Amino acid sequence: DLEIGIVDPAARAEKIKELETHVLGVSRGGGSGLCLAMQELLGNYSLLERYYLEESVAKAIAMDALIIEGAGGDEAAMGPPLTSMVDDTFFIIRKCIRRAASSGSLDGTCAILNMACSMLSGSGDSGLGGTLKKRLRSGYPTSLYLDLSQAYALASSAFHSSSLLLQSGVTSVGMSSGSGMLTGSGANSSGSGIDSDRARLMFLAFFNDADVAVEYVETLRRTLLEELPPSLSMASSNLFSGSSADNSNNPMRSPLDLLQGSEKAKLESCLVEGLSTVVSELRDLGKIGAHQLSSSAVKPRIAPWVDAFTTHNHTPTEEEFLTLEGEDSFVAGLLSHLSSLLSSFEGSLTPYNFDLLIGVVTSELAARMEKLGGLLLDREVRALTAFLTSKTTGSIRDKFSRLTQIATLLNLEKVSEVTDYWSVGDKGPSSTMLSWQLNASEVKKVLALRVDFRSEDVKRLKL
Repeated sequence: DLEIGIVDPAARAEKIKELETHVLGVSRGGGSGLCLAMQELLGNYSLLERYYLEESVAKAIAMDALIIEGAGGDEAAMGPPLTSMVDDTFFIIRKCIRRAASSGSLDGTCAILNMACSMLSGSGDSGLGGTLKKRLRSGYPTSLYLDLSQAYALASSAFHSSSLLLQSGVTSVGMSSGSGMLTGSGANSSGSGIDSDRARLMFLAFFNDADVAVEYVETLRRTLLEELPPSLSMASSNLFSGSSADNSNNPMRSPLDLLQGSEKAKLESCLVEGLSTVVSELRDLGKIGAHQLSSSAVKPRIAPWVDAFTTHNHTPTEEEFLTLEGEDSFVAGLLSHLSSLLSSFEGSLTPYNFDLLIGVVTSELAARMEKLGGLLLDREVRALTAFLTSKTTGSIRDKFSRLTQIATLLNLEKVSEVTDYWSVGDKGPSSTMLSWQLNASEVKKVLALRVDFRSEDVKRLKL
């Protein structure tokens, strides 16, 4: 425009020098230049965006509401409980990042990305991650008898009576697209039973929030990887060359390839590495939730079930063993209890969290049974393994590997048969059948439990 609009060469040259002074920051008369002005403007914008992000997320947390898909309808069709703050927080974060990218500044966009990561991670005490960490660490409320179906029934009835308190406050009830939303802020509920059911349901909602937040982070990362590089590349191209970049014509290229050198590395660090750290911290929050759930609802109930095993005769005669096979064994009662316990949680946890719970139950069972030495009946170990495997998509057999090997040793016909499973050599135990989790000393201790094995024979074993 200067070349065409100004005819006088001297005046045109003067205007071009003035433009270079502003654009390149060349300070002839003490001026700061356009580049420095842009940096100052971006700094002020970042402060405003940070304030908006923090206040909006804080408001989303303060207005948190319980959401149950299908509430008000068939109880069996209800989805796991969640809260509204996860959806609201990610909506706010995505909006802020997109707005930052529209500025065309990579530094400004990365600054907002880092702020978003701090809002999501569980390393601090604020934001989504910090809030979930505090609420999960508060623990899972206990009661004399755990029955989450009662909590679901209460949640369902709230959509008809509009009178259930699910937080420390007065409940308002709404329905939208098949999802129920219950909110509250301010009074007391009637009855300690409703208080306990409400508290348990809210804990499970926060536990599920940690898992759902991981899915949202993965989705956010994929979306931003597609959106940000083209946006920043186009802005940079328009600013310095007056035309859009032509890199997008190659469909085989990654969106990050639209950026060059240090710009690509900077965005990749903020977007990929930063959000990967958030995922790891959110998974740690899930482990906190699983630990709290285990301590309050799993361990206290499993203990008496497994302790009942010690009342059974574990050195039966052949006739007694045949009689026991026709009766309800210990494992039948245990499986019935486990089925009831797991069924009460199956519909109220996300699939990932339910698998976590299965892992906790498996580890607790294995630990308690090993402490009791109640591993004489191989069929009971196999039955437990088969039952728990049917409840999860993951593998739990490795958690029972020690127990299975102990049961195998206890079912040997004679002491010398142990060499069929354990070969002696410089490299220790090896077998085509078993990958041993027991050392030589533990093997001898297990064999010593057999009342029909002579202790001298066990001690003479060379393993």
